[in-house]
Amino acid sequence: MSARKVIDLVDVMESVSLGGASRAAIAVAKHTARYARDHAELRYRFISLKPPDLRAVKLASEAGIEVLHGLDRHAIDELLGAADIVQVHFWNNPAIYEFLGERLPPFRLVLICHICGNSAPHLLPAKLGHYADMFIAITPITLELDSLKEITKNGYSTKTTLIRGNADLDRMRGVKPVPHETFNIGYIGTVDFAKMHRSFIRLHADLDIPNLRIIVCGDGNAKPILMREAEDLGIREQFEFLGYQEDIRDIVSRLDVFGYPLAPDNYSASELVIQEVMSVGVVPVVLPYGGAARIIEDGVSGVVASDTTAYRHALRQLYKKPPLRHQLSAGARNAARHKSGAANSAARFYELYRSLIKVKPKPKPGLWEHKVQSANRFDTGSSRFIFSLADAASAFRSSRDGTNIEDTLDAEVHIFHSQAALSSASGGGILHYRSHYPKDPWLRLWAGLVLEAHGQNALALAEYHTAIRRELDHWRVHAYLARAAVRINANDLAAVSLERVNRDAPSYLQRILNSPPH
Repeated sequence: MSARKVIDLVDVMESVSLGGASRAAIAVAKHTARYARDHAELRYRFISLKPPDLRAVKLASEAGIEVLHGLDRHAIDELLGAADIVQVHFWNNPAIYEFLGERLPPFRLVLICHICGNSAPHLLPAKLGHYADMFIAITPITLELDSLKEITKNGYSTKTTLIRGNADLDRMRGVKPVPHETFNIGYIGTVDFAKMHRSFIRLHADLDIPNLRIIVCGDGNAKPILMREAEDLGIREQFEFLGYQEDIRDIVSRLDVFGYPLAPDNYSASELVIQEVMSVGVVPVVLPYGGAARIIEDGVSGVVASDTTAYRHALRQLYKKPPLRHQLSAGARNAARHKSGAANSAARFYELYRSLIKVKPKPKPGLWEHKVQSANRFDTGSSRFIFSLADAASAFRSSRDGTNIEDTLDAEVHIFHSQAALSSASGGGILHYRSHYPKDPWLRLWAGLVLEAHGQNALALAEYHTAIRRELDHWRVHAYLARAAVRINANDLAAVSLERVNRDAPSYLQRILNSPPH
């Protein structure tokens, strides 16, 4: 009997965490190795470019995966060059772009896209496909992108494919409904307006459902805001804010409906938690935005509400009509077990590996070898942020490289009003890149604008001050600093900057001080 073939796989991600991308990667490795064990031995190692969450390291270890972190570039390149296949888990974050930016050794690359790719900051620049021997989308939305069609048209990517549903449904093993007296709607996920709908509290207010409970599991910047809004509406007692929960089985067993209204510009691709709750018959109700809506067949395995009014109507109907809820529950369970879960995608991944192992490894030139003409060096954080935004970067280009002051000021008003996703601190937004590249004055300026927009004037002032110290010593930045300083009564600081603006551009002073409004 011949020995089984050994296939060494190295997965690269920003950080091995408890987030969806890492959980999906662990689930794929676990179930694909299990599927292939009679034919080949799959050895997975994960490279965490940033420090991993030790809880996630434990999950990976239980699945037989070694997690490596703290490696220098030479050690990483050695691992990549020795691997049979390298899988890069992509979403817009500075660590992954930095990794892809440098020249890489020859290897076979699978690029797994964990975003839809159709809303800023989670966009898919066409050049990314140049590096992939196989590009995997996890939602059909990604394959519909014009940028991906351009990749295929220009021959950048030899192959693209869709592999959906990579949740580890073992996580829900043994979950059965538990009798309860309340009607429970659950939300499990990131509690941040970059992900969830800004009107989350109002969407669940005045539903005319007796004994209603809304159970919110997860952490994020929006949690205190949601708690305050519920208090203001006098419905705080209807909500349970439980924070992050690793073991969600007890919570899911008490849910009647999974209410998952996401923001219109959310970045969801293949929501693992929706697959998980569907596998045990909890009916999901979502809005028509992002990949979450593509997991559910409306009226068969859940409800895809057309708008917020329809979302509220669906919740009422599922309360008033238990037979409808039971019908959709059965449809959800059937869809999850046959279409979702890493156990169902394992065969696809294994066949992909078998095919790709025959491809000759190719060197990867590095994204930053594709220079752009700019007044700034391309290897700055602001340049990488602009690159990541593809066609949505015009305001940032005008702010940084523009020569017309009117256009520049208009662009910075636009940046001030950035949506939650674009300004986010952990989801590929302005504040995320600013933390990764703290010396970049342009990221400091843009961070100041979005912080000021959210009423965080002291933090905004500090960002403007740092931008000025780092050679962005323009009168308009002094004007923004003065505006933030006035709002927190830091009058001495304001006076210094006002003197500079009065000297260099007095006609613009009142215009900037009086706008934009909070």
